[in-house]
Amino acid sequence: MRGFSLVLIALASLVNGCSHAGTIPDTRPAAQIVSEALTSWSTVKGQHLRSDITLDMLAAEPEWLGPEVGSPPVSIEQAVAISQRELSGYFPDVVGWRLTGVRLHSLCCPDRWFYVVSWLPDDVAGDSLSIPVLMSGRAVKLRRDDHPGPEATFRGQ
Repeated sequence: MRGFSLVLIALASLVNGCSHAGTIPDTRPAAQIVSEALTSWSTVKGQHLRSDITLDMLAAEPEWLGPEVGSPPVSIEQAVAISQRELSGYFPDVVGWRLTGVRLHSLCCPDRWFYVVSWLPDDVAGDSLSIPVLMSGRAVKLRRDDHPGPEATFRGQ
């Protein structure tokens, strides 16, 4: 049994990067996440728009533990109505829009959620316009962007 214990100590030393069993391993992380964000891009009628949702933004939002626990602070119907009111601000010339999807997201934190509501102009086929809606009932403002991007990119992971 004594030989088995020494082998375990030796293996633990190798795994932890120690030079011998008596050394206290360095447990500091090799890298840390300094920020995390969800960036979403939309291209509609030749215009590129993007939104960014950061952990700092979500920290100020109401807590909700998710669909298993109960109703969210903002219902799906409310999120759709909030995002629909934003549409004319981005494309005032579009007369009608079709709802193409509603997604519920949590970014890193199990108690911070938001919706992404997607719309497509009635007269256009192609990409939809995605508008994030936070659990406070606030739509995240979209910004014009010179370059199209992927549908969604996670940074900081």
